[in-house]
Amino acid sequence: MGPRREDHTTLDIYTISDGKVIRLTNKLDKIGDKSNLYPLENGSFSYVSTDTASTSPYAHYHLNKKGDSFEIVTEGTTEDTIKNLPQKLDLKQKEWKPTQWYITSPEKQKEVAQKKLDIQAIQNGDYSSLKGTWVDGTGHTFIFDEKGLVDENYEMILSYFKEYKGTLIGKYGPKNLPVGGAAVYIIPGGVLIADDRNSTFVDPIQTDKDRIFAGQQFPRFASEFHYRIDD
Repeated sequence: MGPRREDHTTLDIYTISDGKVIRLTNKLDKIGDKSNLYPLENGSFSYVSTDTASTSPYAHYHLNKKGDSFEIVTEGTTEDTIKNLPQKLDLKQKEWKPTQWYITSPEKQKEVAQKKLDIQAIQNGDYSSLKGTWVDGTGHTFIFDEKGLVDENYEMILSYFKEYKGTLIGKYGPKNLPVGGAAVYIIPGGVLIADDRNSTFVDPIQTDKDRIFAGQQFPRFASEFHYRIDD
């Protein structure tokens, strides 16, 4: 989102290659600050920078053949460099979905989608409905087995979680440390996440998919949620 709620600005672009999440904008760290990257209707990108230190404030990029890296088509010091490019993509008119939905095959997605969270069973120590691999839009992963979270350094004591409006709410954090944790929300498909401290909060995505959110602030984007990609 841009400085006004109705504006849309590209802050980062990721893709999936060989089952891994790759950040395409890793060499363009000032995007959203002094630089703007605009997706174009033909799948390429225009770049404009107001950084006085930039030697090429205007550029045109496209994806390489594999689709996992940007390549420079042309760059220059004047706006004429990008003058005759295709129209910018209207971001407000597109339906965007979290990238983690596409890590597995469509057949596997359908199989995983049939599994539904049972929050009452989870509170009673039965974690079978939670079992699997869950990934968010940055590639961060939670793995659960029949005993709970599989992690040497972090823990979720799921039997301590409390239910609020259909969501299990608890804590995720380092083992044996009183600080450094985050709130965790385990959200069955079709349930909207709610903030009991802020009645104006709006869930950034409505979906029938089970999901998990972990963070110190409430989510603003769909990509902040973890979705199950494997069992």
